[in-house]
Amino acid sequence: DIEAAVICKPWGHANPEAYYEANDGFADLGRLSCPLLCVQSSDDNVVPFCGKYAISDATLVNLSPFIACCTTLLGGHLSFLDWRGRSWA
Repeated sequence: DIEAAVICKPWGHANPEAYYEANDGFADLGRLSCPLLCVQSSDDNVVPFCGKYAISDATLVNLSPFIACCTTLLGGHLSFLDWRGRSWA
């Protein structure tokens, strides 16, 4: 497994799950001390807007008074990929 060899082994993690748990920035959001604007498109085909892996705007806003969220209807991923994964740029 490339992920285990390239990412985990050099950094001393037993497996990919341990690596991602140790590097999960979600826990740090509650300690923000400067404003953070989270912008997400509902048609993003890479980062889920809804479903099992989605993080709701309400969840983020409740973590810190410094977090604000904005969700757009269109935009795709990084504004470059449409819902089919094709780049409009």
